[in-house]
Amino acid sequence: MKLARCALRAFFRDCLHVADWTVFEEVRIAPPQTLPLVLTREQVAALLGALREPRYRAVLTLIYHTGLRVGEAVRIELRDLRETHTPHPRLHVRCGKGGKDRFVPLAPAMVAQLRAWWITHRHRQWLFPGPTSGWRERAQPADAPQRTATHLSVSAVQNTFRLARAETRLPVEATVHTLRHCYATHLLEEGVSLRLISQYLGHASLETTVIYTHLTPLNEARTRAALEVLHRAVA
Repeated sequence: MKLARCALRAFFRDCLHVADWTVFEEVRIAPPQTLPLVLTREQVAALLGALREPRYRAVLTLIYHTGLRVGEAVRIELRDLRETHTPHPRLHVRCGKGGKDRFVPLAPAMVAQLRAWWITHRHRQWLFPGPTSGWRERAQPADAPQRTATHLSVSAVQNTFRLARAETRLPVEATVHTLRHCYATHLLEEGVSLRLISQYLGHASLETTVIYTHLTPLNEARTRAALEVLHRAVA
């Protein structure tokens, strides 16, 4: 439908030189509303277990643990982790989608994993500094990782995910963003309210988060158990 609209617009405007028609801007093609792919907890564990490079294991685990977008995860700075020393640690996500800030809770085990990763490079700004190429590392001093000016690239995380996905034979439709869907769905299965999940994800509207209420095997099993209780009550 979009191709047909563009073709007709090009024909009438470019070929017939009809300049006063606004119908092509007024016509809206509704995109298909497809459900996101959600991996099981066992599949997520297998995927993360297949990651051998510590930096990618840390960043992808964090994405699953917090529901961050990949671009948000690679840009995390040390100042964003200042509230991890409190009894209720949380991550400050700065300038997310739409230029909005938000806070995301962290489990103490995740905080410990991030600290262990940071100790390996001790960069003064980035939690995930970009790696340097091998020939440069041989010519640089030992503190070179601390002076890396850039953070880890989004494409590097995506490529690593693809390799781990192939190794674990997960669906080819799975992407790094799938971990964000898994985060939301698995939290919902554990009873976390939809409104809180919406805030953690940085959604502007609760309607965007409602898509995660679709059936999963765990949700369906709990629904079936609840239906059996209701049926016994009226039988």
